[in-house]
Amino acid sequence: MPDKKQKLGQYTLLEKIAQGGMAQVFKALTVDPSGFKRLVVIKRILPHISADPEYVEMLVDEAKIAVNFTHGNIAQIYDLGRVNDDYFIVMEYVDGKTLSQIRKRLTQIGQRFPLDILLYIFIELCRGLSYIHNKKDDHGHSMGVVHRDISPQNVILSYAGNIKVIDFGVAKAHNKEGQTQSGVLKGKFAYMSPEQSRGEGIDHRSDVFSAGTLLWEMATGERLFKKKTNQDTVQAVRKARFESAKELRSDLPEDFDKIVKKALQKAARNRYQDAMEMARDCEKLLIAVNPEFKPIQAAEFLFKLFGPEADEKALPNPLFEKEKTPVTAVHLNKPRANEDREDVTIREARDEVTPAFAIKERIKKRAWPWLTGFAIFLVGCFFIYQLIVGKVEKASVVFKGLPENARVFLNGEAAALDDSKIFLAPETQWQFRVQAPDYKDWEKTLVLKPMEERVLQIDLESKLAKTANLIISTIPPGATVYLNNTEWRFKTPVVIKNLPSNQIHKVGLFLEKFRFFSQEIKLEAGQDNRFEHHFVMNFAFLAITTNPMGANVTINGQSMGRTPFQNHLPPDEELELSVSKEGYQSVSEVILLKAGEERQLQFELKKLPDSE
Repeated sequence: MPDKKQKLGQYTLLEKIAQGGMAQVFKALTVDPSGFKRLVVIKRILPHISADPEYVEMLVDEAKIAVNFTHGNIAQIYDLGRVNDDYFIVMEYVDGKTLSQIRKRLTQIGQRFPLDILLYIFIELCRGLSYIHNKKDDHGHSMGVVHRDISPQNVILSYAGNIKVIDFGVAKAHNKEGQTQSGVLKGKFAYMSPEQSRGEGIDHRSDVFSAGTLLWEMATGERLFKKKTNQDTVQAVRKARFESAKELRSDLPEDFDKIVKKALQKAARNRYQDAMEMARDCEKLLIAVNPEFKPIQAAEFLFKLFGPEADEKALPNPLFEKEKTPVTAVHLNKPRANEDREDVTIREARDEVTPAFAIKERIKKRAWPWLTGFAIFLVGCFFIYQLIVGKVEKASVVFKGLPENARVFLNGEAAALDDSKIFLAPETQWQFRVQAPDYKDWEKTLVLKPMEERVLQIDLESKLAKTANLIISTIPPGATVYLNNTEWRFKTPVVIKNLPSNQIHKVGLFLEKFRFFSQEIKLEAGQDNRFEHHFVMNFAFLAITTNPMGANVTINGQSMGRTPFQNHLPPDEELELSVSKEGYQSVSEVILLKAGEERQLQFELKKLPDSE
């Protein structure tokens, strides 16, 4: 916690709320000239990060995006500032708890999220998302904002019962100056959409998928796509497979599963097309679950769950002197020893206030050693069985590059793969055939040795159109590639595979300080088509000296300064150059500079007759 007297410009830092790898977040106080005090939140870039222009640009982008929003479900941005080397943004202070904190507390006391409160939160969250997705600029054009980080840490339930979306640090927008490089993942892996996890272009429907993930997790108390490693998590997100929430929590209505299922569709076109549609379905379900629900119940729920803040414990609590509205009960049990564990699940922290649950827990604890021993015994028997039947002698084939909807046939019969792998008897001829819609069949015959593992790379040829590979290189390298007016995810040199060869492709290449290049090309089917471009500089250099010095230089009628003169000028344009000085004859000529040229001109100015 910083010293209470520590200042950042006009703001007094009170306490550190959080710190990540890039920034610190503080609770702060500001006082206006009239003496009015206001609590705010300050997000300050860490000192070693502020030296990197890219991260400063990200902070500026965050402020520029969020400052356009004036909505009850979006935390407001008040200021963007710099004091010496400290860059920071000033945001609305929301007195409440994040969904992450609420989930952790519920897990500690062995309770589930009350369904009516949860639906209310997501109605408000989706309304806020719909607002930012449909926000237009001053010219009536869509800003194209996507939050990209809808996660438990970025949704707050306030003590007033309001829902706030925070942190637009990785958001994207059409007018964002620091555009994200394609192929770079920004956001939390476990809450990405499949298209976001692949580094593809995304739109507002990506946030809908993230909201669906969050809704499933808050309802069940479990993690949906989170795995042991980031790589496994990303793979799980891309597959977008999930268990019915009702299977984990039996009191959930079927309509809840329908909402989650629609939000978590793998293909964006099959999801809710606007977050407001998801809000309406949640609202219908809330009315069915609790027709008498009022937003004040969310405030009561939060207060009963956490109690007052440290600086509010001495204040009276008139809100709870009388129970004017019903609220789903939350039993505040004494936290157990695992209170600070992040990975505690609902099923590990059962309700201790219900005797039946307590009895079940004791039975489980006593039975656990016996069950463990029995499981080990079964595993041992299974291994011995495998040795007897000779599986250890079997060969195996691993398939790489299989399309998701592909089917594998073995000697004419459909084969079941175990994670893209199949075990086979050695010294036997096996005929493989791979089929997938819109692709030609792929066939291969193999005879494998005992314990051999063969990897088969499957590259299916499209039936719809013959394909070709395009290899693009530039001098110098590092250019942004636009293929058919769409920015490619990697910079040159780059290999783009499986492009249709029966159509014209438009290739655009951009590199700062060089002339933009664009050309239409046709590819030769079944080949690696190589395309190399040598960039031409987008400016020329002109230097002018005169004797005497101090002459005025005019180009195309515009005064450019006095000699000695030097400047970068556009190439391949006729420039009307004039050099003049009082008392001397003017010199004029038309020049044409080539791209990248460095030309030096020197003029001896002659005195006018009447000035001698």
